[in-house]
Amino acid sequence: MRGQYTLIRLDPVRHRERWGVRRRHWSHWALGTVSLGSLSLVGCSDPGPGGTADEARPPAATRQATSLVFPIDSYQLSEPDRNTVSEAVDILIRDCMKQSGHEWRVVRAPQREVNWMNRLRYGVIEIEVAKTYGYRTSAELLFSDESRQFRADIKERRSELTESEWETSWKCRQEADAHIDRGVNVQQTNYQKFRKQSYEGAQRDPDVVRAVAEWRSCMKDAGFPYASPDAAAEDPRWRQEEGDPSAYRAPEEIATAVADVTCKNKVRLVDRRFAAEKAHGQRIIDGNAAYFSELRVARERQLTRARDVIDGDGTKG
Repeated sequence: MRGQYTLIRLDPVRHRERWGVRRRHWSHWALGTVSLGSLSLVGCSDPGPGGTADEARPPAATRQATSLVFPIDSYQLSEPDRNTVSEAVDILIRDCMKQSGHEWRVVRAPQREVNWMNRLRYGVIEIEVAKTYGYRTSAELLFSDESRQFRADIKERRSELTESEWETSWKCRQEADAHIDRGVNVQQTNYQKFRKQSYEGAQRDPDVVRAVAEWRSCMKDAGFPYASPDAAAEDPRWRQEEGDPSAYRAPEEIATAVADVTCKNKVRLVDRRFAAEKAHGQRIIDGNAAYFSELRVARERQLTRARDVIDGDGTKG
């Protein structure tokens, strides 16, 4: 049901586990919910200065990055929530597959997990990320170690299936999704619109405008005369053409990104944008209370069904 409130599944065929994502616009992409299918895919590795970064284990998120949780986020499924739903769907698929004489290995969701979905909402904000990726960041930065392992296990299971088993599992998945999503009809496009309004409204906040001016002065003093963080991130010199397998990051890109993050920290740009966006988002929620109430009910309904499936699974343990 396009445009409606739907769950985002982790599918082992459609969503590959190793991504090199063009640096343009984690901040813009982060305006909406995390959708693995919306990423721009280019290549298979992410580099550090003069070398290649270990994408399998990118730098751990800082406390600041993981603290970027907005009031509007609570009306959508978080990454841990989606993993819980994925486990429930797996159980339903397994039971369906048994009826056709097939086996299906359930991949259990991580028991402890931190939600990193907003880590790149304001672009590169962590020194280690800047040193490793410059501005061409990776989708892997949005997933904790536990979530990456979970996704890797799903991919491994796909390799174990015959074509017949895969075709049967896809039919079973459709039935499982229908069970979890039954009765959920909230328009998702409105949520995306409000989340974008929250982000853009914060950009116009007077204190954020002042913070960007202070950042600009800091960057100029450091020898990097950019008008804004977006201008620095979008410098054509950092552009990597789609399909280019190069893992190289020029020293100039790394130096610019490091200076960018240093100046953001100096003027507290991220903290000030975060405060402005939280306030703006809350005003949007208050002004559209009926819609957000429907979203909350839909989210709770899906999670309750998923947890009921997991709790009723006698094979877990």
